[in-house]
Amino acid sequence: MSDEPIKPDIDEVAEFEQWQREKAKKEATPPPRDFATFLVADHNKGRTHEELSKSLAELTAAVLDTKKAGTLTLKLKVTPSPNVEDMVVVTDDVTMTKPQHDRPASMFYASKTGQLSKDHPDQQTMFSIQGEQTR
Repeated sequence: MSDEPIKPDIDEVAEFEQWQREKAKKEATPPPRDFATFLVADHNKGRTHEELSKSLAELTAAVLDTKKAGTLTLKLKVTPSPNVEDMVVVTDDVTMTKPQHDRPASMFYASKTGQLSKDHPDQQTMFSIQGEQTR
């Protein structure tokens, strides 16, 4: 047996040091702020949250009524402040697409000139109303 001290593997030491740096960085970085708190308490004094809540109820009622899907979208735009370093400006856009009932359709005959009629253009009228011209 040799009296030489055991030398650690260079790669293992580097990996351990990297792990320590990453762990220290994670511990130093606070977790992200809760989005719900931002939306309810801070952004636009909670008005956007209120608008979203009302819109969601309105959309849900329309979906149940029409049996069709709809969408509610919140779009946030974050831009740097032009005058203050380390500050951003947050703006929002709320859009709702409510489903619509199917509109009734009507069927018509089309003449060669593009005129629409409930009666076939090449068929004679069997009965006419008094005062109405027959074809």
